[in-house]
Amino acid sequence: MALLRSKKALMLYPLILSLFTTTIGLGIILKPKEGWTVWAGQAWEAFKGTTAMTAKPVNTPTSPTVEYRVDAELEVANSNIHGVASITVPNSPDDTLLFYLYPSTHKPIEIKQVLVNGGAVRFQATPDHLLVPVKAKGETANVQIQFSTPIPAAGTRLGQQNGVWSLTYWYPILGVRDKGAWIPRPHPHPFGDPFLMDLSSYQVRLKHPQDFVWFASGALVSSTIENGMAVSEWKADSLRSFALIGGSGWDVATWRSPEGVDVKIAVRNPRHLPELKTLAEAAVKTYTKRFGALAYPYYSVVEMPTGTVFAHEYPNLALFSQEIWNWTNGEHWIAHEIAHGWWFSSVGTHKALDPWLDEGLADYASLLYNEAKYGRDAYNEAIARYWTMFRDGKSNAPHSFGRSVNVQDESADQPYANFSNEADYYYLMYLRPALMYHDLRMSMGDPKFFDFLQQFYLKNRKSTVTRADLEESLSKVDPHALPRLKLWLDAPNKELIEHVKTRFTNP
Repeated sequence: MALLRSKKALMLYPLILSLFTTTIGLGIILKPKEGWTVWAGQAWEAFKGTTAMTAKPVNTPTSPTVEYRVDAELEVANSNIHGVASITVPNSPDDTLLFYLYPSTHKPIEIKQVLVNGGAVRFQATPDHLLVPVKAKGETANVQIQFSTPIPAAGTRLGQQNGVWSLTYWYPILGVRDKGAWIPRPHPHPFGDPFLMDLSSYQVRLKHPQDFVWFASGALVSSTIENGMAVSEWKADSLRSFALIGGSGWDVATWRSPEGVDVKIAVRNPRHLPELKTLAEAAVKTYTKRFGALAYPYYSVVEMPTGTVFAHEYPNLALFSQEIWNWTNGEHWIAHEIAHGWWFSSVGTHKALDPWLDEGLADYASLLYNEAKYGRDAYNEAIARYWTMFRDGKSNAPHSFGRSVNVQDESADQPYANFSNEADYYYLMYLRPALMYHDLRMSMGDPKFFDFLQQFYLKNRKSTVTRADLEESLSKVDPHALPRLKLWLDAPNKELIEHVKTRFTNP
């Protein structure tokens, strides 16, 4: 029997050796960039819920990506940007493509010519939309749109003021579909974000004055001089739109985060540079710990001239107006805008359909920044102020702060189009969801709550989420918390306050 066991062992030896060799080989081939030891440590910390993994998103695109190639020129003397947007739409969803023309509140984008697969077509253009016929549904359409966009001399989203050029939503953008039909472009109000767009890849080439410095949604890949003009080119994948902020007169600082993200900050007033750097470093560190690493390897935080939009976000860009430093809660709003790098740029939403989703998360993130920088007592004090305003029906809107709202029968889960004033919008889209996340945190406890946010974030980076995705992530971590989430999103406001008021006696 001993001899038999010995022969069997000898027969198994080649198999064991083969398995061992295969394991070593796979370990070498599949070795993470940071090494197995670091990766294992990150995985363990993420499992415990204390540190976010810097993993890549696990979801994959469900359809081929729309590609934009934009070749344009900025004419400073005529306050105009014009060029050609070449847009490749794989598997065209309809025999007519709809494009949004966003800057119609000033002067509409002028559409001069449209080609589809190399041939001129008859198109229909209004101040809001461009309709382009294509050959057939399901086929790839290569659409070339020659456009010209007037730029107002104003501190608006699309505008130029004090030598700074804000180029946002400046080209035709393919529309968004729902239930087999195009969604019309939302009508804009003087507040909020009436924007819809899906993820696309971008290659943008711009001719511009040589002395311009640019902060862009994409990565700069080349910069040359042609006939006395500078020509810059940027590329990016999985963006909702491509924004450019350019001009001169900034003081700039850059640093690389431990996760490899190149962060750039720029100010109009040099005295603000140290303060903004401290704020941005703390915000990036806090959000990376609580949610996960940014999905893109670059991010810019830019101080704009006085008189521009107080604070707003674009892919990989956080902007705020210079006078915000004079506000009592200016630090809060800057931290809020930086948080949109996670909740809008990395994990996107259809802002006009679910404004509460990214705004509520960004506003709660700014409270986490406050907690990390100033301590738990400061966080509790902020929650107490939020609750008092919410309970008393007072808005936290920047330009309507403390104004009474009339939303007794309103819920949080509603689209941008339902609102007619800033006070109600900020109360329901910012204040109420921020308190919702605090309430969830108190009921779930920190380990489960931050595990929920991390899982939601890491699973959905470089994708567009809806309420269903948020509920799915919460259900996987703590299904008992789902009714509480639904209460905050769906209950009439008066009923909600009565239901939760005892939870905020001692936040």
